[in-house]
Amino acid sequence: MEYREKTDKELAALVRHEDNNAIRELTHRYFNGVLRFAARYAGSDKDAADLVQETFFRMWKHIKKYDERRKFSTWLFAIAKNASIDYSRATRRESLFSDIEAAAGFESGSDFFDSIVWSDSREEEARIDRAYGSERVRSAINTLPFPQREIIKRRYDDGLTFTEIAEIMGKPMNTVKSSHGRALKKLSAILDAPET
Repeated sequence: MEYREKTDKELAALVRHEDNNAIRELTHRYFNGVLRFAARYAGSDKDAADLVQETFFRMWKHIKKYDERRKFSTWLFAIAKNASIDYSRATRRESLFSDIEAAAGFESGSDFFDSIVWSDSREEEARIDRAYGSERVRSAINTLPFPQREIIKRRYDDGLTFTEIAEIMGKPMNTVKSSHGRALKKLSAILDAPET
């Protein structure tokens, strides 16, 4: 059986036995996804490439800790997240809150959204889903605070479930859902505002 026909779990088992072809196949399979993920943290293409290299190095180094009951991609993206957080700390980059809250009349860091439970945001989600590819929505997403931006991109770009996003981010699922709801509200407010 060719390596490209093997499942992630089969390849991970081979990596445990230092099979270089299995490492190559997993790297090939996930390179672009990890690069897109790393680019959200990195300040440059070079930094993103360094994060990708670090992610795959950590994958190889910690492959014996991989629990085969978990989805391999979720485990790998958790490694990418940790490598990216370490990078952010090392370079002392601070994530800045967008001007969206101020434009919408809320103070930065306000608990206003946190006081509301966004259990039913289906309408907003459908609206954002329909307009997701538009330049206006893409620009608006880039103004969201990092955790909200990450959740939106994982959900819509990568098609992950809330459970998978929560596992990758190391956050409770309710926190992820709440952040997702707040992000949808902010994006809807932008779409409602007249274009300048």
